[in-house]
Amino acid sequence: MSKLGDAGVVKLLLGTADSPKLRESVTKAIAGMKGEGINDALVESLKDRNLRKAAIQASIARGCTEAVPDLLKLVQDKDPDVRKEAWAGLATLADGEAMNSIMEILVEIKRARDLSYAEEAFKKVFYRAENRSKCFKVVASHYGAATEATKGVILDMGAATGDSNALKLVRDAMESGNRELYARALRALAKWPNESAAEDLLKQARSASEMVDRIVALRGYIRIAGMEKAGLTGAERMKMLKTAMGLAKRNEEKKAILAILPRYPYPQAMAIAERLRQDRTLAAEADVAIEKMKQNTVSKTIKATASINNGNVKNALDGNIGTRWDTTRPMQPGDWFMIDLGIERMVAGLTLDAAGSRGDYPRGYEVYVSFDGGSWGKPIVSGKGTKPLTVIKFPRPVRTRFIKIVQTGSVPGLFWSIHELKVDVR
Repeated sequence: MSKLGDAGVVKLLLGTADSPKLRESVTKAIAGMKGEGINDALVESLKDRNLRKAAIQASIARGCTEAVPDLLKLVQDKDPDVRKEAWAGLATLADGEAMNSIMEILVEIKRARDLSYAEEAFKKVFYRAENRSKCFKVVASHYGAATEATKGVILDMGAATGDSNALKLVRDAMESGNRELYARALRALAKWPNESAAEDLLKQARSASEMVDRIVALRGYIRIAGMEKAGLTGAERMKMLKTAMGLAKRNEEKKAILAILPRYPYPQAMAIAERLRQDRTLAAEADVAIEKMKQNTVSKTIKATASINNGNVKNALDGNIGTRWDTTRPMQPGDWFMIDLGIERMVAGLTLDAAGSRGDYPRGYEVYVSFDGGSWGKPIVSGKGTKPLTVIKFPRPVRTRFIKIVQTGSVPGLFWSIHELKVDVR
């Protein structure tokens, strides 16, 4: 049917859609039409009570945004099924420019079912808006006339906006004296997308009357401290985490702090982890955080060179298992990969991960160490790789700056690859 492609047959097709199965076929057919005037015919069909439901569904399928003005009228139709379909149409087709009209209708709705359709629509339109700040300003202008449930949805939108207008609305809700709105506003703050909510959360973490609210606020404060996109200096992050440590009473929040520390391996972060390590119920998580911080500290200073394909050595150190360094041809004895730790460190071993190229592990290896990158001496350890993850443990920890791994085996057709190299620093 879609091949007919003539606007003149649109109403004819819509008139045959008198069952769900036929309506689905008609919708698909009209969605695929290529002729001119199809959308105009659909909009015209919205005025026909007998064709409306099918016309709305076809408009959605075609992405017919020209239908939005008529859909804004149809959400107030006498037929509840038409109202439902019209809200579904707005949810898909309307943009931020229609938000004021949507909100004017929404705040006047009395029927619970219609309100649920309207809320679903205005949420989808908001989250799809190109300019959320502008769209939120429109939504917020109707906050006072909204039901308590809709106010809660608007507060959630504030967390997705994160600008000064949204923050003011959330603050006002917290001071409203309405317990439900306070709780919704606090949870919106805890999801805030930037650092502007940090002080509000800290205030609540310290002084909220209910323990559950203090916990929500503290977890939100910790989250912002660890947020990479937050405009915080390293010193500011460490100050926030230290403050959070002083407020944390439960292990759950202390573990949340430990989970953040490896991303910011400053000396202050190490001190926090060492302090938490004294608590035996947190020792395991603290040890993991400390080890990751050591590894991340190494990763920031480590450099590498190789006997072949030197331009891709960075791929073995980028923290991305999906990238790799490789020999670009079958592995051969004498291929080598060398790392410079930047400064002398105590090293206990290495891990070569070739899991993304399962056959490309070294069939044999020798590991050499050097203080200057020129004098190597004898290998400190040698062995054979047997699986994609090659774990090389040194007989004893060695203080060194340069480490060279020499590949000693060969396999026809298989490269030597390193997707990720980790250094066990003590």
